Amino acid sequence: MARRRRKRSLDFTWVVEIVIVVFIFILLLAPISVKNENIEIGVGEKFENTSKITYLGIDISDKVKIIGEVNSNVPGVYEITYKWNWKETKQTITVKDKIPPEIHLNGGNTVYLQNFDNLASKDPGVVVTDNYDTDLKAKRDIKKISDTEYEFVYTATDSSGNISIQKRNMILAKGEVYLTFDDGPSDVTNEVLDILKENNVKATFFIVDYSEEDKPTIQRIIDEGHTLGIHGMSHDYAEIYSSIDVLMDNFNSLHDKILNDFGYDTKFIRFPGGASNTISSQYCNGIMTEAIEEVAQEGLVYYDWNVDVDDAGSARTSEKIYENFADGIAPNRENVVLAHDGYGHNETAEALPKIIDYAKEEGYQFSAISEDTIPVQHNVNN
Repeated sequence: MARRRRKRSLDFTWVVEIVIVVFIFILLLAPISVKNENIEIGVGEKFENTSKITYLGIDISDKVKIIGEVNSNVPGVYEITYKWNWKETKQTITVKDKIPPEIHLNGGNTVYLQNFDNLASKDPGVVVTDNYDTDLKAKRDIKKISDTEYEFVYTATDSSGNISIQKRNMILAKGEVYLTFDDGPSDVTNEVLDILKENNVKATFFIVDYSEEDKPTIQRIIDEGHTLGIHGMSHDYAEIYSSIDVLMDNFNSLHDKILNDFGYDTKFIRFPGGASNTISSQYCNGIMTEAIEEVAQEGLVYYDWNVDVDDAGSARTSEKIYENFADGIAPNRENVVLAHDGYGHNETAEALPKIIDYAKEEGYQFSAISEDTIPVQHNVNN
């Protein structure tokens, strides 16, 4: 009976030993593990190492040693090693540029041209920006849509393979529109400038004398690519048309003031009342005939108009101003439009978006007066 008890005792001891050995073996071989072995982040995103490391289901994150770094500003594949005693596990972090480049179209989505000669050279160009790559360029393809329209397709690809595409329509213009504004600057001028900027339209401003407070507005006209012209220091007919000397001084004084304040040497003028005015005869007979010769000798070019929205006359509503514009412009010519941005001409600014939309829909191109513009000039009546 004693022998049987001893045998059973030996059998139990042997089982316990085996269990202990197996348990130790498990402890030795059991790996540590990391949740989310593969992580992907966008370039520029902050990488925060908050991975949970476990051993046999027990969280040992605060006990592991972390080896390796991730530069989230540079795309690539990075490896992090977590070590605990003799055990280790790895984690892969892929930094990837997920954002495609941006293509900014100079001159807007639609450009109107007088002809398609040397078409590629008339491309206003694009600017490509990217969140990671620098100095990216866009590839351009030119597709003919019809005899009056071409499509420019721009494609930009960054180093991570992200692609952006932008398109621009190059359309044969029905005619040219030169928006010109007299009698500014005023509070209306900045409203007009906002609308022009929003619609990517350039215009011409024939200004009168200005104060120190007006200088930022005039600088904005220049900076935003519009043309600055001279209307004169004064708009008082009795004063400026009293003699040719007074008239020329009215232009030259403002010219010199603009040149001194802004370094802008403008050569474009508009006679108060236009070159065809007859009111000047009340103050000096023949002054306009003499003035035409005098301004040419001074190297100045005068511009009248062939479209009058009549906002300084009977057109007292924005709708009427718009109607006068729509009725006045004509195809296959330079349409020089007379409008006003002086004080009280808020209706002109109100009509401007509709004027621009109509002209674009009809296929007209907007431009600011330049040396290449053929002057629209009235017949002299005095």
